[in-house]
Amino acid sequence: MGIKIDNELASRFLKGDRGAVGEVYLLTYRFLYFVSASILSNEEDAFDVVHELFLKCLSGFSLSKKESLVAYLSKTARNLSLNLLRKRKMEVEADPFLDIPWNEEPTPYLNAVLPGLSRKEAIVLALHLYFGYSFREISDFSSLPRSSLNDIYRSALAKARARLEKEHENANQKGN
Repeated sequence: MGIKIDNELASRFLKGDRGAVGEVYLLTYRFLYFVSASILSNEEDAFDVVHELFLKCLSGFSLSKKESLVAYLSKTARNLSLNLLRKRKMEVEADPFLDIPWNEEPTPYLNAVLPGLSRKEAIVLALHLYFGYSFREISDFSSLPRSSLNDIYRSALAKARARLEKEHENANQKGN
């Protein structure tokens, strides 16, 4: 059955006609959302990707004559979703706080950072870094969406990093 977009609507869409963009959005939103959500496994992020895609469309783009508008939009939704995944992976990999030897006895590190964290932050941080649970596993047994876990984790890392840096500064000042 597929999504049908006639040539006249596609032409208006390509010219940046806001009415045409709105019509195409209504025709393709669910499909593009599905494409993005199947990659990201996160409803909020999929929603954001689809909206980002249509905002980019309002800025203008070029479409080869061989490619259909729906194929272009689905390919772009896929690419934006994959870019978001890569960006998140790089953010986590580039975090210097992760250099702490969490696979060893973490008690000194946890004791240093836990007092500054909320209960949820402390639990997510410990489950992920110390016990090695993935966000998917934590989500499965906590019933929290993965996007919320990612936010909680990032917040916990930021607070923990700030607390450790402050304690390091205080230790250096006492030593001087």
